[in-house]
Amino acid sequence: MNSFAMRSSLLKAIIISLVIFNVIEGQNAAEKNYYNWFDTKIGAGNTGLYNGVESKIKYRTINGNHKYFDSVDFMKGAIIYDGQPYYDVEMKYDIFNDEIIVKLPNRSAFIVLELLKEKIEKFTLNNKEFISLSSEKNDGSISQTEIFEMLYASEKVKLLQKHRKERFERLNRERIYSEFKYNTSFHIYYNEQLTPVKSKRDFIKLFPEEKKKINTFYGKRIVSRKSNYDKFLIQLMNYLHAPKVIN
Repeated sequence: MNSFAMRSSLLKAIIISLVIFNVIEGQNAAEKNYYNWFDTKIGAGNTGLYNGVESKIKYRTINGNHKYFDSVDFMKGAIIYDGQPYYDVEMKYDIFNDEIIVKLPNRSAFIVLELLKEKIEKFTLNNKEFISLSSEKNDGSISQTEIFEMLYASEKVKLLQKHRKERFERLNRERIYSEFKYNTSFHIYYNEQLTPVKSKRDFIKLFPEEKKKINTFYGKRIVSRKSNYDKFLIQLMNYLHAPKVIN
């Protein structure tokens, strides 16, 4: 039995034991502790996270400029990779290449790998949640897999933020170095399609039955829309798609 199957079968046994003894609280913590313990026992090199490509530094940067999300340093996060959860993983998100980089134990040292994007389901990093997503285009084809931060999710709709960095070459003392400029965009995942949203018109086109509510919301929150657009969009999604109370 391979490590994937062993992890799954042993976890099922632990969950059954928890239910039998009515120990439901703390189940998530127990699951995390179990997986960390199991990976230690079988040896880190035998886990599925080692199914990746060795990462190499390609660009010279200066003045703290970098291509990563939030920090150039590795941070501990959690990830579901090839159907299996992993916790306390040293990782960082390269938003220029849209890749997840992990630092894993390798005998007495470490190895740095780029994970295979098609095997990433979702991950958390710096208290933010991300998903890997391929969507259906209008012509029926499937888009390439991309990573998005998930700002809001209901049964039918997801509000996603795409983080990007553009690379520019600069000359400094006869050496060429790279400079990265950050930008972001917002998208709605609805009916298995991914649609960029930039204006009120985009939301009305997506949800024509909610036109009146969208107009009202935009009219009452002009200040918040300009000062904190992320929060404004999350509030809009809650306003449109929060479960309705039935009296």
